[in-house]
Amino acid sequence: MLGLWEMHNFASMRPSPHILVFLWLFCACKGSVDGSRRITRSPQSVAWVSQQESFAVWESGQDDAWVSQREGLLHWDGSSLELVFPSKRLYASLWGASATDIWAAGYQRLAHWDGQSWYPIEGDWPLYGVGGSGPSDVWAVGCESPEPGRDLAAVFHWNGTKWSQVILDDDLLQSCPRRVWGSGPDDFWMAGVGIVAHWDGKAWSRASLPLQDALFTGLWGTSATDVWTISDHEREGDVHPWHWDGKSWTRFDLDTRRGFEMWGPSPNDYFSGGDSLFHWNGNAWLPIRELPFQSPINAIHGGGSDIWVVGFEGALRLVE
Repeated sequence: MLGLWEMHNFASMRPSPHILVFLWLFCACKGSVDGSRRITRSPQSVAWVSQQESFAVWESGQDDAWVSQREGLLHWDGSSLELVFPSKRLYASLWGASATDIWAAGYQRLAHWDGQSWYPIEGDWPLYGVGGSGPSDVWAVGCESPEPGRDLAAVFHWNGTKWSQVILDDDLLQSCPRRVWGSGPDDFWMAGVGIVAHWDGKAWSRASLPLQDALFTGLWGTSATDVWTISDHEREGDVHPWHWDGKSWTRFDLDTRRGFEMWGPSPNDYFSGGDSLFHWNGNAWLPIRELPFQSPINAIHGGGSDIWVVGFEGALRLVE
C-alpha cells in the first residue's frame, strides 16, 4: 500500500523491531563560513565527539547539533553528545529548517523535532534522504526492492500540514533516490542509484547527465545555479564530483577510491567525503590530510566555524 504520513496519534506509535542496514552508506561496495579566502581548509583542531558508528549529522549552531547512531538520535549541546531519542531503526538523513524544526528519515519512518521532543511518523517505505527549502516545503526520498535488481522509488512532499506521495513516471519509478536538495519550491534535485532528477515545481524529470547507471550519493547546493553531486561507479576509484551551473553539468576528478557525501556553505567552500575528506576552493578539489578517519565518511555538515564529519569510526568536529 502506498503510504501517506500525517502528524497525529504520536503517542500510539511504537518502534518497529526491524533495523535497516543502509549498505549504500557504509559498505565497501553534510551560520556559514566564507571559503573564498582559502586555498584549502586546514582545521586548527580535530576532536572526536564520539567513536560510535554514525550515519547522519545536522548542525544548527556550535552548541546545537544532532547525530544519528545505531541507538538513536543524539544531541550535541556544545560539550557532549546525549541520547535524546532512542530508536531501534537507523536514521540515514537529517535536515532542518531551524533549530526547532528538524526532520530525520529512516526505515519506514520519519521523525520530527519541534524543539522539545522527537515525534515518530510511521510509513510504508524505506527512506534514505530528506531535505527542504523551508518549514512548508520538505521532501523525503527512498525506495524498496521487491526483487533482486529491481528498485521502486518513493518520493514524498511535506506542505506544512501533511506528507503526500508524489507520482513519478515509469522511468523515474525504476530507480532508488538517496539524497534530495533544493533551493526553493520550484527547484529541487534528487540523486541515487541510477538517477539524478529535477523538480521544476510541477513534475520530476531525469537530468541530462551521463553515467545514469552509476551510484550518485552526495548532493548539496547553495543556489539554483550552484549544485554538486558525486558519482561512485562499480569500478573502485571511478569517483567524480559533478557541478550544475544552472545550464549544464560539468564532471571533475577526485583522487579517492570511494565517494559518498557532499556539503558546502558557499560556492567556493564545499566538502566531499568517502575514504577521505576533500575541499573545493572554487578552483580545485584538494585533500584535507589532518582527518584521522580510516574508513568511509557518511555525512558532513556545519553551522559556523566548525564542521562535523561522521562515519564508520564515529563523529569528528573540525574547528577552524
